[in-house]
Amino acid sequence: MRVYLLFLVVVLASHPGISQICNPVLDLTFGSSGLAIGSSSTGPATPPWSAKIMVQADNKIVQVCRLAEAENRFGLIRYKSNGTFDSSFGNNGKVTTLVGARSAANTGLIQPDGKILVAGVGDSASGAANFALARYNSDGTLDNSFGAGGTVLSKIGRYYEYISDIALQADGKIIAVGSSSDSNYISAFATVRYHPDGRIDSSFGTNGKVIAHLGPFISHIGTVFYGVYSFENANAVLVQGDGKIVVLGNSYIINGCFDYYGWVYCNPAFGMTRYNSNGTVDSSFGIGGKVVDSVNLYYVSAAAL
Repeated sequence: MRVYLLFLVVVLASHPGISQICNPVLDLTFGSSGLAIGSSSTGPATPPWSAKIMVQADNKIVQVCRLAEAENRFGLIRYKSNGTFDSSFGNNGKVTTLVGARSAANTGLIQPDGKILVAGVGDSASGAANFALARYNSDGTLDNSFGAGGTVLSKIGRYYEYISDIALQADGKIIAVGSSSDSNYISAFATVRYHPDGRIDSSFGTNGKVIAHLGPFISHIGTVFYGVYSFENANAVLVQGDGKIVVLGNSYIINGCFDYYGWVYCNPAFGMTRYNSNGTVDSSFGIGGKVVDSVNLYYVSAAAL
């Protein structure tokens, strides 16, 4: 089977087509004159932001966001297809959930059964950031069959870590990708597989986890020995029809590396790797299972098959 990967990167620049993108014709029947404003102006000074927009089978719109009135929680808003709040969802259309001591949602998806899965970062009691997930029933209540009362907090590596993207396998297992840091605080691609009930799937990778560097090991800068990697993070995940898993994000190349207070920084590069369904690297992909491109792409935020 031949699989084509299509990557769409939007760069704002001086181009005739940009004016069409930046000056759309609003649908005045949606919301208020074409706009639906989902958060109140009360609460912390930090403005709310949207992480993901999803459309249900009934054309209702679910927004994963951070709400100004509940900044350190997962936030969800559901709108009717006309842009008005769906009062049958949560509290007058809104849901907030604390995952751990403090949390923020980065992504989400709607499962085939209509349940809503949201993922991001959550602090443990000690303050360390962890992979965090929550699953909701279609009415916005937490799904108690998932994790502990509907939420999951997972320690993946040593220090700061978070989920950037999630995907569902055909068997309902959940693939979560993001970043995890080692004892030197250097971040790497992190991929974790969960059972449909929120338990980590130990049959994947090493105890359910794959933490990997795509960039080169930096032995020296000039004549000085370092013996470290630089910073990387996964931003998107795709599950192919054959069950293989493609993980994409930000990597680096060895050119231009420099020391900054003991950490090594290098020129950025787009990075991509593919795993077999059990979490082992698919060596038939790219070079030894990896693709790193510093010529055409630097950063990636999303991908599609």
